[in-house]
Amino acid sequence: MGLFDLFGKKNSQSNALQYRYQYQPQQDAAVEQFIEQNFGPIDTRVHDICGDLIKVDLCFISPNDHNPSYLLVTKGLGAYLMAMSDYNDPQANLSRVELVLDSGEPWEIGFGDNRDYWAQELCAALAQQIVNNGLNLNTGVLNLNSLGINIPDCAQSFLVTTPDHYDAYQNFASSVALNNGQVSFLLLVDQENDEQTNDMSVEQQASTLQSAAPQSAAQHGVAEHRADNSLSFDNVDDLVALAEKNGIDPINAYNRAAFFLRWAFENILISSEYQASLQGDIRAYLQDNLKNLDKEQLFTQEGLDFVNSYYDVEEGVCANYIEDILNFVSQKTDSQEYSCLSLEYNDSNYEELALRIDEVYDAFLEQVEYDNSEDAELYEVAKNLLNTDCVYFAPTNDDIHLASVYSYAYEKNDEHSAPIIMELDYNYIKGLINYLCPNSCRMDSFDYDPNEAMNSVRQALAEADSCLDQAPEILARLMESNLEDLQNNGGSLDELMGDFESAKQKRAHTPETFSHKAFEFDTYWRGATAVNPKNNEEEEITKATLFTNLPVDSYYKILAYLPFVPSNCGMTLPEMMAVLAYFEQRYEAYVAVVSVDTIEFNVDRVLSEQEAMEAAKDLYAFTPYALDMCEVSDPTLSDLAAYLMENQVWTCKFEINEDGDCGSNSEEQEQDSAFSF
Repeated sequence: MGLFDLFGKKNSQSNALQYRYQYQPQQDAAVEQFIEQNFGPIDTRVHDICGDLIKVDLCFISPNDHNPSYLLVTKGLGAYLMAMSDYNDPQANLSRVELVLDSGEPWEIGFGDNRDYWAQELCAALAQQIVNNGLNLNTGVLNLNSLGINIPDCAQSFLVTTPDHYDAYQNFASSVALNNGQVSFLLLVDQENDEQTNDMSVEQQASTLQSAAPQSAAQHGVAEHRADNSLSFDNVDDLVALAEKNGIDPINAYNRAAFFLRWAFENILISSEYQASLQGDIRAYLQDNLKNLDKEQLFTQEGLDFVNSYYDVEEGVCANYIEDILNFVSQKTDSQEYSCLSLEYNDSNYEELALRIDEVYDAFLEQVEYDNSEDAELYEVAKNLLNTDCVYFAPTNDDIHLASVYSYAYEKNDEHSAPIIMELDYNYIKGLINYLCPNSCRMDSFDYDPNEAMNSVRQALAEADSCLDQAPEILARLMESNLEDLQNNGGSLDELMGDFESAKQKRAHTPETFSHKAFEFDTYWRGATAVNPKNNEEEEITKATLFTNLPVDSYYKILAYLPFVPSNCGMTLPEMMAVLAYFEQRYEAYVAVVSVDTIEFNVDRVLSEQEAMEAAKDLYAFTPYALDMCEVSDPTLSDLAAYLMENQVWTCKFEINEDGDCGSNSEEQEQDSAFSF
């Protein structure tokens, strides 16, 4: 176990001054022992150089058998987690560092006007800069002249290092001369950890930050006509080569184009001059003629528009035929290794696939977007806050593109990112900024310090780790509080439980909605209507939303970026993340949508009766408003359990006061007791 494996955030047991970041007593002793073993005995100490934000002491060490110089070593800065690679990547290798200042001459240490305290002042200023601004140790450059500290020539170099990554002081490799009034922060890392840094290059991230103004999903989807109007985008040559390599009939390379053209033919979207050619063996026809086909001649104008909006489109911005058929293949064969090559071309498969194409085509004909400049502005603010590549979805009367894009991203099962849908609501986004950037945000604008935002993300991830194993106790505490409220309002436990057999009978005539590939979320549909210009009728529309993939390896970590802490939920953000991690592990329920008052989950498997009842209890503890998703009168936990067995989406809403703020918890509940069913 490394030296810093024991570290926590602060000493909650002491009645002394509480710092935001502080070693536990045993951690402090371990660091001091390390310093004396590697640098030499500590001559003098200066305590608490950063006020009450973080407890940092300075240790002065004279030349000794370990080193030939005068050293100043911080003790306590490591209580604050820091990034070892790109600062904008909260998943970068987080580490704890202490600072070492090396000099050929001794410092004057003491008190009085005639003393020179520049060393103490320098280390204190650097420590405060790091904690307040989250300076990146690998690439950050700090102008020392701006600190107003007169640094003498005797200061030879400044070292930034982690005890876990060196054997002894003489092996340091990251010293930098204090020249030209600035110091570059460099971190000594071993090769193993260095290889685990962020996959995205600095240039790629810069390109992402400079991306163009938002486009809607529909604007993305209608691709410009290519100079080459053939169907060569099907990559048939590659598919034929792959088929031959794996002993598959090369005719299967034309499967996905054949399925689509058969559908287009049956829906009269093929131009008259090609209709006779496609009445026979479509795959054989494509094998002989695909490379010579011109899209503009092959399809009617409506058919061509649909091809450009569904088949030949940019990945990840709207419903996409290639993604749909790959998902279909995975359902049929449990493998996407050979793309559509392993999918049998028959009537049964066509009829199933045609249902999906029909769904997308209906949306293509009927969908209307209701965009406005305010939504676009909120999108830009949210995109910059998340610092990721995002897609903007304008309000619309059909959510097929948003649901599809989420489904594609989720099915890819990327272990290093998680898809999320975020509501573009002014109060919600303003609340996110206020929570992430309490020191730099302004009440009347969206201004904030992005460094502070990313620092808050990093700290939330670290603090959640410390309470992940506490989820059962947290839920028990919440359940006790909710049951007490229930009983105060005249309810009883028996009434809340209900009868499971009766609940299942209620849902016996409810169509089954569980579908592994389709996600029907509720949050972004609530409360908005508009007049459809196509039929002049008022209809329900979605809210403006943002879709992105966040760089996290577990879905509960999404809340570090999108902190969701209603004041009446009875949980801190780390506790809520712990509960979400518990849902993820126990029920395979993953955070999918976050809005001003709701979290929605997608559930990756059908729950048994016992699991459903346990999940119903856990969700009621999480928020009593979870009962609302049953959509029955006087819902019980049994009704909720019956619902959970049939649905892959959990909608957990929290109470919001009339002024738009979450209600406050009347008083904190004791945490040492729990209600047991």
